[in-house]
Amino acid sequence: MVDLFYPRIGFPSISITGAQCSLNCRYCGGLFLRHMLASPSPRQLKNVLKKLLNSGYKGALISGGFTERGGLPIQPFLPVIKEFSDKFVFSAHTMIVDKKDATDIRESGIKVVDFPLSLNSRVLSQVRGLKDMGKRDILRSFHILLEKGPKN
Repeated sequence: MVDLFYPRIGFPSISITGAQCSLNCRYCGGLFLRHMLASPSPRQLKNVLKKLLNSGYKGALISGGFTERGGLPIQPFLPVIKEFSDKFVFSAHTMIVDKKDATDIRESGIKVVDFPLSLNSRVLSQVRGLKDMGKRDILRSFHILLEKGPKN
């Protein structure tokens, strides 16, 4: 079975880094972040989620800019996400993760991970901005998420 969510129709996108992204890659150059609800602190995320809940929203995409190593700095936000996970369906846009990240994402109540699976070295370095990362890093993260990440 496939569940579908339509962005902006009951499912807004939230950037936990505001308009900041260390990669500033050619893929989006931060453009996508400017169209998301900015929540660059756990307190701000909590306030945004309260407003969305009161407005009848059913879920949200948790995204944001990536670190230079390709990770979404989601750890400080997971307690807030967990607090709302019984009221919302959360999806997280991640890239490079370790086992702790994947397990913590699952335990926070995030149900879906949006993962950009590209194994083309040129795309990873020149388009995505992952200069020090390669297809092995992407595959490792993908398999970690399959093993330790959200379960349906």
